[in-house]
Amino acid sequence: MVSSLGVRSYLIHNTAVVFAGLAVNQLLQVVGSVVLARILPTATLFGQVSIMLQVLGMGGLFLNLGLNTALIYVVSRHGRKAIMVSYGLSLTASIAAAVLISGALALLAPWIGNLYHSPAIAGAIALGSLMLIMNSAINVGVALFSGARRFIVQSLLMVLITFFSTVGMIVGAVLAPGRTSVPLYVSAGMCATDLLTVAIVLAWIHRDYCAPLFVRIRARTLKSLLKYGIPIWAGNIAKSFQQSFLVVVTGAASVVAAGYLNNAMKIVGFLNIVTWAFNIVALPFLSEVANLPQEASARATLCFRYNNFILFPLTLLILLFPHFITLSLFGPRYMTPESVAFLSVTALGVLVSSISRLGGTLLSGIGRPRANFWTMIVSGGPVLLLAPLAIAHNALLGCWVYALGWTLSALSLLWFLVRDGLTVDWRSAFGEPLIPTVVAFVAVTVMRQIIDLRVVLMILEGILVALVTWRLERSSLWRNGHAEERHGTLPGRP
Repeated sequence: MVSSLGVRSYLIHNTAVVFAGLAVNQLLQVVGSVVLARILPTATLFGQVSIMLQVLGMGGLFLNLGLNTALIYVVSRHGRKAIMVSYGLSLTASIAAAVLISGALALLAPWIGNLYHSPAIAGAIALGSLMLIMNSAINVGVALFSGARRFIVQSLLMVLITFFSTVGMIVGAVLAPGRTSVPLYVSAGMCATDLLTVAIVLAWIHRDYCAPLFVRIRARTLKSLLKYGIPIWAGNIAKSFQQSFLVVVTGAASVVAAGYLNNAMKIVGFLNIVTWAFNIVALPFLSEVANLPQEASARATLCFRYNNFILFPLTLLILLFPHFITLSLFGPRYMTPESVAFLSVTALGVLVSSISRLGGTLLSGIGRPRANFWTMIVSGGPVLLLAPLAIAHNALLGCWVYALGWTLSALSLLWFLVRDGLTVDWRSAFGEPLIPTVVAFVAVTVMRQIIDLRVVLMILEGILVALVTWRLERSSLWRNGHAEERHGTLPGRP
């Protein structure tokens, strides 16, 4: 028997650990982008490197066939015995698929280079396709630690991966002998550091679990893993391709605008990682009570609630101070009205997307992965079909299409929650978390008429949000404590 306080503490503690790792991760990515933006002599060259990285990122979306997510689910439910059976199988199948995907991307590289009139981009993509094979092995290794609920190790590995990749990217840019060779050298630097990362991840798993790396493919086990993982994999492609796709399509219209959008994506990445952290913890968190509908619903409500308590004020921060944030990070060269507009609209899109992204993971946790697939398809359809047409008229319209797609997806996710029986307390999950942000918005808006010190206003927003959130959470714990005294605690094992 576990109290509501115990379940909340488990969720908050582990999400905080994962969020800390993801925050450092995102900070490293932003630092890498900032350093590149400042050391590369022109915005055009920076845009070329951004496009190359986004193409490689899009290729990476097709890795693993959902086997890494299936591994998390299986290990979280069955423990160490599932590691010995499923890890080597997932690794072998993932690498085999990655070899095919890498080869396809290398064949497409000359065509992509011609599209952007840059042979350097073509060579960089062909070389960078090797990273996909290494990343497939890394993803399976990180998933293993996630399923085992070793979130500290998982977070540490994620930070190491990003750190080495960022170092390789910057070193490659610095060592490039000329402007035309910068994309190729950036790609080579990242390949070298990825190789080091693979060695670390595989050695860590061997030390802790002695699990075999490569095993004979067992058709029945592989089919079972794919049956669970492929809907989530396909949904994640529809979800994750969108930002990279927007940058690539925007780059076809304006390489400089692609750089602006890339900077906006880096900043709103801090919003993305809030929900990402909850997603990582939520899958095993819900999986353990998948057969207990009442407890699963209570845990789903908590995931939405704490996600929104963090996400709402962070989004407000970006919407209130887009000029200051852009100037502070990327310098005056990128402080244009177009750049600021990209940041504001993209932030709104990411805020709405959190409903579908987290809700889809929660449904996957109770064994309903197909809902995750369909909600992601709803979000990706408008971006794929309408964004190129919109961007042809105005680059910023692509971001509005992105926000529209996620709004439709959020509405469909709410329907899936009702259909699949994962009921959510809407007041606790969405209503109460909005109150601190509204209070902070009103207060900061009034104070802006009196003082123009942005740092002071940002601190004021943080203090108000923290105080009101604390008061709401204290009241919620009091209500739940009295309910548990009357009815007893719900079964569950955090």
